[in-house]
Amino acid sequence: MLSRAPSDRGALRRGYGFMGASRMRSVGWAIARFVLFWTAFATVSILSFQAIGHILPQISIDQIRSSWTAAPDWFALSTNKNFAFNLAGLIGAAAIGLSVTYGLVTISICLLLEAYKRHIRVYDSPESFAENFTRLEERIGRTWLVGHAFREFYKTTFTEKQPLRVKSTTPASLNMFGLPPLL
Repeated sequence: MLSRAPSDRGALRRGYGFMGASRMRSVGWAIARFVLFWTAFATVSILSFQAIGHILPQISIDQIRSSWTAAPDWFALSTNKNFAFNLAGLIGAAAIGLSVTYGLVTISICLLLEAYKRHIRVYDSPESFAENFTRLEERIGRTWLVGHAFREFYKTTFTEKQPLRVKSTTPASLNMFGLPPLL
């Protein structure tokens, strides 16, 4: 017999059935993550562009502005070597900004998962893990960084009664990283 994990009353309390406080908090954290990510990206990109400008003095916002205002049309702007060189500097700064920002996000997710590892490691068998899976969802589902992703994963899981196991409805072909199954 299969049971759907979010069908209990606690799932309604956690915001699965209606737009409750939990769902609003989740939206708030999503907005905060969005703002933090793009603020970090913009800050690192601007600093990278300025650093590139110190290394190569012909790259600057003033050069872009003068090329833009001096060009009579788009074709003249696209053939301007100064503009092309500065555009390459902007693209490079954006690449550095994305790389650093994604690196920061990856490190923060790894640190968060390392902090929550103790909640997963205490289970000595798949049966004890399955018995405590809802409690694990409550703990990890509340985190601001990976809570939403874990709650979406939780929706794809079900519990088999004999033997007691937690399984996912997600096909194994979606496992992009070649990792072994969870349980």
